Amino acid sequence: MSLSSAPIEPAPRPLTSAASRAAWREADVRVVLLIAMGFVVAILAVGVRQMVLGIGDRILLHKGVLVQASIDNIDGANRNVDRSVQRYLTLSFTLPGDPAKHTVKGFSTPMPGMINQHDIIPLRVDPNDVNNWTERAEPIPWLHAMLVPLLLSPIALLLVGVAALRRRAFTSIYRDGATQVGNVRGVQRSALVPGQRIVRVVVAGGDGRVIQVTVPAALAPAEDGATIELLAHGPGAGRAIAAAAYR
Repeated sequence: MSLSSAPIEPAPRPLTSAASRAAWREADVRVVLLIAMGFVVAILAVGVRQMVLGIGDRILLHKGVLVQASIDNIDGANRNVDRSVQRYLTLSFTLPGDPAKHTVKGFSTPMPGMINQHDIIPLRVDPNDVNNWTERAEPIPWLHAMLVPLLLSPIALLLVGVAALRRRAFTSIYRDGATQVGNVRGVQRSALVPGQRIVRVVVAGGDGRVIQVTVPAALAPAEDGATIELLAHGPGAGRAIAAAAYR
């Protein structure tokens, strides 16, 4: 059984829109794109979270009520500690015009010095939600807050560039590759590209190595032992494409 279709034109071939799309569906290209997409999702998730926190912090510093809070507890114990590392504090205070005592808990902002139980520290507190408070006098600079997204962005761009280079290798095969015959050694579903099959082939006249080509499910051979028309830079090339996938 052979995978037959209309004859493919001789090289050099113009890059058609169908061939351009097929190159993006190659497994070697798609895996890098999926990793890049993972980085983009992480960048957006962290970036949006930091934006929301940064805006909320600025609103609290601008509109929050200034109170003097007593440190009731530090890291679950009664002790004096270095303030340069983050500490879990229990704080109590009263709001202006409200004699009721409010108790809140949360992590401190690292800064130089020591803190002791019963020390008094200034807080900015949301009077409508006393659990929304900060001991910072200034907001975290945007550059600092967005450092993780800024560091991840070049990696995502680099991965997109790698995917583009891999795609270029496949379009080069389409433009200039010679027709080869591949003997099918196995067919499996592609986990990366829905509707595609990964076909393991040995190129006739080559060195006997098994290579993989991506083929649309409707065009994939149904059994081992079939032959498939390939394009490659010679029978010994380590990379090939299924001619039918690029028509």
